[in-house]
Amino acid sequence: MENAEILRFHFHTDEPPREVPAFVIPYVDITYLIEGELHYFMNDAPITLHAGEAIVFPVGAKRERPASTARATFASLNLSIPKDADFPLCGVIKNAVDSDCVFFLKRLYECYRTESAKRSQKCEALLSYLYHRLTEVAMGGGNPYINRVKQMILDDPSARYTLAKIAGLVHISPQYLCAIFKKHEGCRLFEYIERKRIDHAKKLILCYNIPLSKIAQQAGFGDYFSFAHAFKKHEGITAMQFKKGVPYKNALITK
Repeated sequence: MENAEILRFHFHTDEPPREVPAFVIPYVDITYLIEGELHYFMNDAPITLHAGEAIVFPVGAKRERPASTARATFASLNLSIPKDADFPLCGVIKNAVDSDCVFFLKRLYECYRTESAKRSQKCEALLSYLYHRLTEVAMGGGNPYINRVKQMILDDPSARYTLAKIAGLVHISPQYLCAIFKKHEGCRLFEYIERKRIDHAKKLILCYNIPLSKIAQQAGFGDYFSFAHAFKKHEGITAMQFKKGVPYKNALITK
């Protein structure tokens, strides 16, 4: 979500949600519900949000939330996006909140509240990761074998994958898996895995102060040199430059 700006970010932990009066919003509002239940009106239509779900109010939507005495844990983001940006999300998105999502919401909240030289870059990368993950959930469907393979890789990008192992886990032949993956994703399976490993490495760099050699290992690369080559190929800068906050054109974690 390039050039998006966080206007407000609130992380509410085990507290009764306050009233939000009816208002036509000039920004995008995304709320992730971690625990409890929330009640909304979107364009005057009632909506009940359950734990594990997210709700997206696009620019121009009428949003309202009545007060409640029931406690809830949730994160709410107000985002300013460019007028010409493609933003397809709207309404309730089920199965949007898991432990990985909560972890990165908390990281983004910490980053948002911290003044540092790398704050903008880190917030942008974390927000992009959350947005693309939410988009993948919302736009679910497509080929069920490809969905299972992509979810497997997303859950553990650093695992030691072989074509035979992946095909066996989804119960199709390796040849068929290669053919349908290229058809649906526009790239080869192991190109996709490498891309996800680089994304995972970028998140580790942003979140932890550990040596790049260990990040290479934790991201699933056999050695540092293959990691360094792949990072430069995909990002256009070195991993060390990324760690130091050097600006570059491919600044977002990819979908």
